[in-house]
Amino acid sequence: MLTNKISAVQYSVERILQISNNSIIVLEINKDIVELQRDVTVFGQGGSTTIFAKMMTTHDSIKSRLEEVRRQTENDELLNTIQNMKTLVVRYGENLGVLVQLYQTKSNYIDIELPEVFQQGVKAFNQIAKVNNNQKLLFEALVAHNLWLQMERSSTLFFNKKQFKQRSVVNQSIGQLNQKLTELAQTSEANSEVHFASLLALTNRYQTLFAKSVQANRNFLGLINVVMAGDAVEFTNQAKLLKTQSLGLLSAIKKSGAEAVEITEVIIKASIAVGLILFLGFALFFQLHITAAIKRLTYAFKSFLTGDFSPKISDTERKDEIGLLAKAASEFKKMNQDLLKAKREAEKTSKIKTEFLANMSHEIRTPMNGILGMVNLLGKTTLSPQQGEMVGVIESSGQGLMVVLNDILDISKIESGKVLLEQKPFKFNDVIVELRHMFEPLVAEKNIEFHITSVPELALINVVGDVTRLKQVLINLLSNAVKFTEHGTVTLRIAVDNLTDKNVSLNIAVVDTGIGIEHKVIKKLFDAFSQGDTSITRRFGGTGLGLTISNRLLTLMGAPLKVESMIGKGSKFSFSLLLPISTGQTHKLENENKKIVIDPAKRILIVEDNKINQTVLNAMLKGFGFKDIKIADNGAIAVQLCHEFEFDIILMDMQMPIMDGLTATREIRKLINYKSKKIVALTANVLVEDQQSCFDAGMDEFLAKPIEPEKLKQALI
Repeated sequence: MLTNKISAVQYSVERILQISNNSIIVLEINKDIVELQRDVTVFGQGGSTTIFAKMMTTHDSIKSRLEEVRRQTENDELLNTIQNMKTLVVRYGENLGVLVQLYQTKSNYIDIELPEVFQQGVKAFNQIAKVNNNQKLLFEALVAHNLWLQMERSSTLFFNKKQFKQRSVVNQSIGQLNQKLTELAQTSEANSEVHFASLLALTNRYQTLFAKSVQANRNFLGLINVVMAGDAVEFTNQAKLLKTQSLGLLSAIKKSGAEAVEITEVIIKASIAVGLILFLGFALFFQLHITAAIKRLTYAFKSFLTGDFSPKISDTERKDEIGLLAKAASEFKKMNQDLLKAKREAEKTSKIKTEFLANMSHEIRTPMNGILGMVNLLGKTTLSPQQGEMVGVIESSGQGLMVVLNDILDISKIESGKVLLEQKPFKFNDVIVELRHMFEPLVAEKNIEFHITSVPELALINVVGDVTRLKQVLINLLSNAVKFTEHGTVTLRIAVDNLTDKNVSLNIAVVDTGIGIEHKVIKKLFDAFSQGDTSITRRFGGTGLGLTISNRLLTLMGAPLKVESMIGKGSKFSFSLLLPISTGQTHKLENENKKIVIDPAKRILIVEDNKINQTVLNAMLKGFGFKDIKIADNGAIAVQLCHEFEFDIILMDMQMPIMDGLTATREIRKLINYKSKKIVALTANVLVEDQQSCFDAGMDEFLAKPIEPEKLKQALI
């Protein structure tokens, strides 16, 4: 019986060693995935065969090591996660092959065919100069030649220097060339007419090739930055899940091992008690030789289970079961120390991811503030209908990018457990009114019907919950329903299941008559960056994060999302939500109409290092009627200006050279005239901890970039 218990302990130790070793291998693989994604980006810049060979070698190594981990794994839950990781790695490898094809297609257009057409045009212009003596015609041909050169130069800047505004210059040059060459072909002599006609054909050929080059370049960058980057992020998520599952399994094995050790101690002590009656001398020897060793091992195991690895393991030189158990304890100690190290590495990786997302958000929001701000200001000027439409497209595209960025930050905060739901009173019917106003214009454009069931029971009561997150969920579900419905109806059904003095139970469903979802892909709907199939993304767009975020937010509310769907018939997304009833004051909805009255006589200081953002803020403030405005390029200048002048409101950025916004705020609050002056944070740092840092430093309000004019106006009251 003792041998069986020791064998059980040994088996537990072997499993711990195996699981710990696999966890370390997966951690190394995850690092290689990150490195592989970096190499993909480098390959995209020059198409180096050396880099590609390295990528394939790394990918093959990842596949072989992951397969080795799978062969050594017995637990079904771990096997399922590893299989998901294998699927991602295989798909990543397939995309590597597609990557080369897309790069070759892009390079063929940009580096070969476009330059060939350009050189043919140069030769044609040179030929015209040789065969024609008409000075007026030669001058017009020279103008066309300059347009030809400008077209090629702008094309080169667009593709090689990423100067995206040059694309419109290329198209403008092509249009002018077509007009000029058509006029010259009609008015030139016979010996030049054929050359101008040839140049006109080359211009059209160049226009076609340029459009194909733009599309090929877009396909190539989309594969790298969206598809392959998304798979790399999902692999990291699966690796984290595997770590969590492994830690849970290790905890169970540790508990089982500890129980086996304790049972072994009981058996040995019982044997000693019986032996003491029969053979006192033998019992004394047994006590000294066996029990003391077991006690030492028991103490060591108990210490290990509490995280204390200081006890030294002795008796490892013995040849009996105690020696075997001591060796197992020594290995157990070593592997737990390795696992603790791996855990710290994983926590460090998670911190790096959080810092990366914060930096990404800051670097995107800063220029987007300039873009959307300038677009807003431009929209208030006198524009032609075509210009107004173009401005609208730019603003819509910018807002779309911000939706994607906010979705990525939301899913990151949810995964890291940093989302805290507010509990404030609000009127549910106000939410219904807002949704109706928001979606009625959208469904009118698609010529589909839109219905929201009335809920008279909720008209006179206030409920408690996070109204912002609830609206986010309903907007996501309704947006999807409208997007995937070409004809028919979209309905928001709200029914009161149970109403008491303390709580109301609501059944909420979004029903559409859209394209529907196959049963086999429904289970993938709530996976991050996932949609029913890839054709959905190509046809309708989207990041695949909306349903993931909605489901996880509802899970935090205790109302998991349910799906019913049939291909060609439509879909139904529903959940049951229990909300407390409050008699307190309701939480006002964000879009509630309020008349904002500001005092244009107030003196305002803008503290911002970005010149474009300075221009945007200055123009917005002047548009509001403010006249006395000063600008500081950094926190140090702001502090100096506050010594010299007395400002009523300070708009403060966070990240600036010389002195940041937090330090500047603390220094300004020390001045006697600025104890109660309003300081508003205007920053691209949007994490919860960034907002709290601003408030801790002494700021009064927090606005995230891109700045919305109405929110800025509200903050200036």
